[in-house]
Amino acid sequence: MPLLQSLTRNHEGIRLLYKHLPLTIHNWAEDAAVATTCVYEQDNGAFWQLSDYLFANQKTITKETLTEKVLEVAKQANLNTEQLKQCIDKRQTISVVQANMAEATNLGFQSTPSFLINGRTVVGALQLQQYKAIIDEMMATAK
Repeated sequence: MPLLQSLTRNHEGIRLLYKHLPLTIHNWAEDAAVATTCVYEQDNGAFWQLSDYLFANQKTITKETLTEKVLEVAKQANLNTEQLKQCIDKRQTISVVQANMAEATNLGFQSTPSFLINGRTVVGALQLQQYKAIIDEMMATAK
């Protein structure tokens, strides 16, 4: 998510909280959420690396190839791949993913990407300048 990272780098005081909202129309989305959460438990930076990879390559990933792809990225990030595979296979992080989903539902989110910026709901993929304008407006009114 280079766009999100750019926003947090360029705006002092911005805090980014990433929450999973795997949509049922994507048959491997929940598995990906479980896997990326397993990666996050080992290394926050590797979480972003994997998330970026999955979004960039989502058309070539299938439910059957997901774990293999995740382990490839994890190996490049020097993660403990045995521990990671066990976490993925046992779905050890499903409770975190389900809690994220419940939170998103409570906020009224039904699609991705969705954002909550200082209490304002923003749905859809916008351009960097559009996000920047919303954040600048929110920061100005917060002062």
